[in-house]
Amino acid sequence: MKQMKCPQLFLFVVSFCFLGVRFTWAQSSADVVALKTQLFTTNSYNTKVRPVTDSDTTTTVTLDYALVGINSFNDADQKLTTTGFLTIKWTDEMLTWTPADYNNIQSLLIPQNDVWQPDVHITHEGAVTWSPYEVFDTSCTVQIVHFPFDRQICDIRFITWMTHQTEVNLNLGTQGFYTSNFEKNGKWDVESMTSYTETSGGKSVVGFRLTLNRRSSFYVLFLILPAILLSILNAFVFVLPAGSGEKVGYSLAVFLSYALFYTILSESLPKNSDEVSTVAAYLFFMMFLSTFATIITIVELRVYNKTTRGRLPMGVLKFVRCILHQKCMCCEKTEDFQEDYLEGDWTRVIGPWLACDWKDFIDALDFVLFWVFLIGTIFVTALTLICASSHVTLI
Repeated sequence: MKQMKCPQLFLFVVSFCFLGVRFTWAQSSADVVALKTQLFTTNSYNTKVRPVTDSDTTTTVTLDYALVGINSFNDADQKLTTTGFLTIKWTDEMLTWTPADYNNIQSLLIPQNDVWQPDVHITHEGAVTWSPYEVFDTSCTVQIVHFPFDRQICDIRFITWMTHQTEVNLNLGTQGFYTSNFEKNGKWDVESMTSYTETSGGKSVVGFRLTLNRRSSFYVLFLILPAILLSILNAFVFVLPAGSGEKVGYSLAVFLSYALFYTILSESLPKNSDEVSTVAAYLFFMMFLSTFATIITIVELRVYNKTTRGRLPMGVLKFVRCILHQKCMCCEKTEDFQEDYLEGDWTRVIGPWLACDWKDFIDALDFVLFWVFLIGTIFVTALTLICASSHVTLI
């Protein structure tokens, strides 16, 4: 429901029909004084009574909304702040006169403090126009799945809180929702603007719907691209030699970087559990991979530094030779080899051709894990960007 910094707005919408008001083309001061005396003193004009001669008559009010600017859109608080002015028109049956009786005065200017807070324009037919210029705070449900390529739809609604539709009926004006004085916003582009009317609980409602597209360049440059680069660094932990002593420190540094990015992103998103941003899910997945890579690295270092005892398992030996591009045992007949292998000292059975240890196994495993992590990261990154930018939902 729409709110505004000046809380009297809804009261205005209900009671603006009770006012005298603004704008004028006075013919002479005497004519104006006589007309004011007739309208507000002689006729006992009462701002607390709906200005109709028959209480069963419905007062029809029309609204137009000119959007001047988008002040802010707080994702976390789910609040849209806009600046604009309303053009509200209705007929006040108590503020009518015959122009010929007052030197052809067609309209009258009334200081707003003498009658009511807003400025309004009245004509001799009793037509009243009010154009308040306000800053509106509007509640808006934020859709964050496709952040920062998201599209937000927010409604600015006006309702007669205390008056039934049979008494005051709100309708759209001739212009509706328009942007003749609109100033562009650095974070959001206006995709479309529509207006509508409806009934809620027996009260008439006029709504102005604003569809916004987030400008994503800032987030792409300072959030998404660094996250993608970090995800690539995840795989390169397996390029570092196990004997360098830097593998664990490197993987922990990447993990902490992801944790920092995740914290920065979470501060700009709504604090609710209704939806999860695709980019946030991507960062969490990359952080999980970084954790997994750290665990693998620690286990690898444990194996790398162990003292070799007994025979190297046959399957491990085949894996090492295949990966390191030496003579591929998985492609050769090994019956004779297996017999000698099981009978003697495994490091001397056939000499240097099979001289492999656990350090060679770690080198081969790093080679495989590097390509698995790199290809997996590229695939997940591409899928995330496609889903986020094309507004495709995986779940």
